[in-house]
Amino acid sequence: MSVPANSFGTLSYSFEVVGGHAGNLVPLDIDALLETFATNLGRVFAEIGVHTSQGTASMTVCNTNECTDTSFTGALHINTLSGEVGTLNLEVEAGASFGSSASTGSATADPRIYVDPGFANAGAYSIVVSDGVGNGPVSPVPEPSTAALLTVGLAGLARLRRRRSVGPS
Repeated sequence: MSVPANSFGTLSYSFEVVGGHAGNLVPLDIDALLETFATNLGRVFAEIGVHTSQGTASMTVCNTNECTDTSFTGALHINTLSGEVGTLNLEVEAGASFGSSASTGSATADPRIYVDPGFANAGAYSIVVSDGVGNGPVSPVPEPSTAALLTVGLAGLARLRRRRSVGPS
């Protein structure tokens, strides 16, 4: 998300823990990369926040004199209830410094929400996010056996094609 000088932007989406028994307490981890960038002596403040009925977990970064971290890579931890909808928010505020009206600011965030793998029943739960929002790897890597079968099949097709072009032996 990028915002011009002296402006504010937000991005929010919802998530739900499904599976197990409705109302069970489920610990979540949110792996996050949050970075801020400013141009022309601008100031940028960015915050990622995760909210459930069990509490709030957040991280703030900025490139002003008030804070020392312009980026964060790590995990936020929060509890939620199975069947409950939570929210993830990204807020960005950009301001001009020293009379520069051309400054802009941007923040990037790449959160991934998942059930804490140390939780005894983690496999019984999954995360559903808002439409249009991804959560996790985009394309899985095929199993070695799948790749081997594909290779054998392609080699067989190549051999059959060669045989047809040369004629019967």
